[in-house]
Amino acid sequence: MLSEWIYEVRFPDTSRRSEITVIGRAAWASKQLVQRGRRGCSPVSEPTGPRWSSYIYTLRRADFSNETIHESHRGDFPGRHARYVLTESVTLQRVEASANDPQA
Repeated sequence: MLSEWIYEVRFPDTSRRSEITVIGRAAWASKQLVQRGRRGCSPVSEPTGPRWSSYIYTLRRADFSNETIHESHRGDFPGRHARYVLTESVTLQRVEASANDPQA
């Protein structure tokens, strides 16, 4: 259900930004980032989010502040991946679906 992934985001540490609303996978990613804290998220640690770079791009355009840490990994397919870490305090408030929401 789409309405499950709609959040109002507040930035309590600054008065320069107003509340924003994120939806869909960007909302899902924002929740993961908040829950993981300084550990951050990556396609390796959170494989259910196959397009992390896209979600982070969307959040950055919405004025989220986050850091990209490049890490090496071993295994059958060694290489590098990105870990994304939220670098500011945000609060999320789930938005309830309205009766007019066709996805509800």
